[in-house]
Formats: sequence, structure tokens, C-alpha cells
Amino acid sequence: MISPDGRLSLHHVERVALDGRQLNLRNKDERRTFEALARKARLSAIQSHLLIVDGVAYRLRHALIADAIEAGSLPSELLAVHSALADRLLQGGGIDAEDAAELARHLRVAGRRDEELEAAFRAATHARTV
Repeated sequence: MISPDGRLSLHHVERVALDGRQLNLRNKDERRTFEALARKARLSAIQSHLLIVDGVAYRLRHALIADAIEAGSLPSELLAVHSALADRLLQGGGIDAEDAAELARHLRVAGRRDEELEAAFRAATHARTV
């Protein structure tokens, strides 16, 4: 069971789960976000076996944790989180063909259908060449 302080960790675990990636502490923005959480909250999530320390990154123990977190999220929360994640992927000015499928997923959940179609087509084109 998560302690009351662990609720902060659940918010961050949700972000990692919805992102579908590891939180890489070499990334300055992600490190700042993670460090903003209370130490007790981080430890609670690790002690509860929601997060695993993996070198300089944290990852979810199992994909089903991500599924459960996503299933328990409000639609407006999912829209906002996935929209922000899509924007983060697009920030560099271009998206690798390999990341296009991930981008398409975030855009779909965010309700950004036109952008999703473009990213999905790019992912499909890349998949055919592999």
C-alpha cells in the first residue's frame, strides 16, 4: 500500500506510465521534475515496487502497472498528459521515423487526429523498410 506521502509518487509514476518510456535522469528537465518530488514520496514508490532504479533511470516494474494507472485516469488527465508528451516529442523540430509510432499514440489519445494520421503514416512507412 502507498503511504499518503506516496501519492506524489503516484502522480510521477503515472507520468512515466503514460509516457511509455524510462525517466532518464540525464535529461535536465526530467531530472528537475523528479527532484521536485519529496524524497519520501520517491522512496515510497520504490519500496512499494512501483518504480525500479535502473542505473541512472527509473522504470515501472511491469507494463500492467502502466495499464492500471492509465485505466484509472480521468479522460481529461489523459488528454492533457498525452498532449504534453506529444509536444515534448515534437520540440526538436523533427521526429525520428522510429519514434513516429509513439508520437502517433500520444496524438491519438490527445485527440489530435490530423497530426496522428501524419505520424502513423510515417511510422508505417518506416516499418515497411525495416
